[in-house]
Amino acid sequence: MRYLSSALLEAQKQSQVQPAVRLIVRDYQALDVRLDWSSLYSGSEPEGPNCALQAADGSLVGARVDPSNGNLYRQRVTDPTQTSQWTSWTYVKSVSDSAQVALAADRADASVFLLFVDPDNRTIKVGWLHAELRG
Repeated sequence: MRYLSSALLEAQKQSQVQPAVRLIVRDYQALDVRLDWSSLYSGSEPEGPNCALQAADGSLVGARVDPSNGNLYRQRVTDPTQTSQWTSWTYVKSVSDSAQVALAADRADASVFLLFVDPDNRTIKVGWLHAELRG
């Protein structure tokens, strides 16, 4: 057991004291932010290669390949609460039916790039998504 010094005992008796400790509570685990995931959409699209990212304007951009026919689709969701935006997909082109897809964004100029495998199953293509996808 430790005893308080006479100066600390005297300080306890004062009526006006400044707090010496400040407590801030945040949703972190160790030094990492804990992500609180929530489902935004449960679609009826067939399972297949897909990807998504958040563009510089805050919209969600997605791409997917329909494995039944190799069609590549893309979408842009500006308001996640609008169900119609989640169900609207735009055809891009025919790709390999086993193609993987990826999206990349350049936050400096709000560019969004779509990467995919051509129908020859060897050629990787990179396409710039047009201004309507950049916000």
